[in-house]
Amino acid sequence: MGKQNVNIGVEGNDGTGDSIREAFRKANENFTELYAVFGQGGQISFRSLSDVPDQLGAYKVPQSNASGDAILMKSIEGGQGITIDSLSNDKITISNTGTIISTDITPALGGPLNAANQGIANPNISSAAVLALNVAHGTTFTLDDLVISRGYADTRYLRSSGGPGSSGQVRIRPEPGSASSYTFIIEAFSGGNVVATAHGFESSSNGIAYRYNSTGQDATGLSTGTTYYLRYVTVDQVSLHASESEAQNNDDNTRIKISVPAGSGTGVQTMFDAAYDSVLPGNWISSESLPRKSVVRREGDSMTGALYLHDHPGAHAGATPQSPYAHSLITQNKEYVADEVMAWFDANNPGAHTTVAYNTTDAVYTPTTGELVLTIGSHPLTTENLIKINTNSLTFTCALDGNATNHTYPRATGSSAPGGFDYAYNTAVAITAISATTITVNVGISSNTTAHTFVSALANNVVSSQRHDKCERDTKFNIDAIAHDIKFGGNSEVVRVGKLYFDGASSQLGAGEIAYAVSINDKLRDIVKDYILTNTAYTSQQTATSQKTIANDGEPGSSERVTELVLILNTLTQTGEYTGTIIPATNPDVLQSASKYYVDNSAFASQTNLYVSSYGDDTMRGVPVGSEGRALNYAYKSLHQAALKAEEITDTAPDNIGPYIQDITYNAGNNKATVVTTGVKNSSGYEEVKILTDANRNFIIAETVAYINENYPEHVYLRDLCERDLGYTLDGIVLDMLDGVTANYHARNT
Repeated sequence: MGKQNVNIGVEGNDGTGDSIREAFRKANENFTELYAVFGQGGQISFRSLSDVPDQLGAYKVPQSNASGDAILMKSIEGGQGITIDSLSNDKITISNTGTIISTDITPALGGPLNAANQGIANPNISSAAVLALNVAHGTTFTLDDLVISRGYADTRYLRSSGGPGSSGQVRIRPEPGSASSYTFIIEAFSGGNVVATAHGFESSSNGIAYRYNSTGQDATGLSTGTTYYLRYVTVDQVSLHASESEAQNNDDNTRIKISVPAGSGTGVQTMFDAAYDSVLPGNWISSESLPRKSVVRREGDSMTGALYLHDHPGAHAGATPQSPYAHSLITQNKEYVADEVMAWFDANNPGAHTTVAYNTTDAVYTPTTGELVLTIGSHPLTTENLIKINTNSLTFTCALDGNATNHTYPRATGSSAPGGFDYAYNTAVAITAISATTITVNVGISSNTTAHTFVSALANNVVSSQRHDKCERDTKFNIDAIAHDIKFGGNSEVVRVGKLYFDGASSQLGAGEIAYAVSINDKLRDIVKDYILTNTAYTSQQTATSQKTIANDGEPGSSERVTELVLILNTLTQTGEYTGTIIPATNPDVLQSASKYYVDNSAFASQTNLYVSSYGDDTMRGVPVGSEGRALNYAYKSLHQAALKAEEITDTAPDNIGPYIQDITYNAGNNKATVVTTGVKNSSGYEEVKILTDANRNFIIAETVAYINENYPEHVYLRDLCERDLGYTLDGIVLDMLDGVTANYHARNT
């Protein structure tokens, strides 16, 4: 309150001044404030101060102004998440109403968050959410840093349990429609990384193996056919690394990547999933799990598609497996057992299998046809014989490097042929032509089609051991038969194979050979039952093959079964008769094994025979040319197709050798099947065309491939597959010329 002045008026008692009472009141208050100022009692009102507004206003607090020379009265108002309560007589209450984070536009935790057993839900998992987060907080988070919901995980990742009533399973994707999704095109290189818009990888893909390919020049630092390991960078970029561990290294300071310069490489550059194997049926990658509907379970199942069993002795659909472990051990070790038996026999019976070695003094190799003419001096060999060429025993130079370096053949390693070895390596090859001093064999074509010049040969490098090779072949037949009867029960396959040594009442073996055959069977028996079936290491006497083992030994009783079956083989080898009970395999309604179907007549027994099996393949897809129906593994499925093949042989043979008669064994017993082709087909006049085409088949294929390479150098293809398909097409054309139809051509190109 300010100083109070007494109004004395104009004139006395004119009613214009303060009354005597009012004048004394003001005087008293003025003296009271003076006493208060000097500390002599009394109080001064806040509003009495000159720098305080006369009116304070309701619910306001004083605050000095910016210059600090006056008092302002201001209201207190709550901001976002704050409330003010001024109604109390003795206090002002300030409260935080921000108990939900939605009222904070940039919330951040100052410490660990305890959810206190409460649910947290509804996160946004998107690129837009990452962008908003980084803008609000000035951070550099990526999509990988976001916390995900259970539903997000269930819809994107492998589930350990399904819906109601199906908990515990992992659900696998169905077979893709094609393998195209395993390849992506490299659009460019940026910052050393591969650019591929919306590539689809995530950080969970880090370390995945992909193979690089370029139809032009390789990018700097990359090599076509080499596998690299990817790491997610952005939705449009991945980096390349030399190892899986490097691609999965999360330390930016130590991680090493293959940095590819921008603009590097020409042509179409792609990355292809290294886990995809085109040889395997289907469009899955080789390392992924398959759905139940696409696999066969060990406990028992049925198949809707064909199953290829490598080197298997007979038909198997519907069979009841007797001894799967014993069967597996025997079949896996067939080559090994045969090699060991022959090595033992040759060591203990020197001279029994006469082996003649010849020195090569000259050799002419035609790489486009695979034909090799060897000059070996005077010899008694015929086109019925087989020979082996010792490993690395022939030395050639070639025009590819100007005949600067020597190269030895046949090679055990380093060849571009399947398996990395030359076709003639450790393999008996057939003689296709002879002269007084030369023999001709086919050792396979070469991708190096330049001229090859003979340099030298090791002594005794060409070996003829016809009886040894035949004995080894027959030993493998016996092993196949034993394996079949071990797995499917009975003895019918061993009986069938054992009878092949006899033609009627006459043995096809000489007296000494019968004893040899029995001793070989006995050695086979001992190796199989004492070593193979027990997974016990056998002391090898040869190095061409090695023993294979599995986790389980042969089933109890399998050794006794081998002894029993070998006894039957020996009985048949010696006498041609088996008086015991012939027990069929437990595989009803199908042929138990491939049956031979001969092309002969009553006056002439042809060396040509065809095999028929209920589980053969009439299409002959994948069968080497000239081998159609000629072995257990290449059997026809139907007698009809075998008869057509026999008819084809007849049409192109110099003499008519039909009709065709053969005993065929099946469950109901033995029946004679006669196929008469007389009058079935008239000659088309193209028989000589087939003879000439067959003789030049390899030459035609090689010339066609050479033409493709010369005129389409950038065309990428599988040479082996192309050569096979060209052979199919050529065979179909020739057969259609003979028949006057187009069915064979279309069948071979379907």
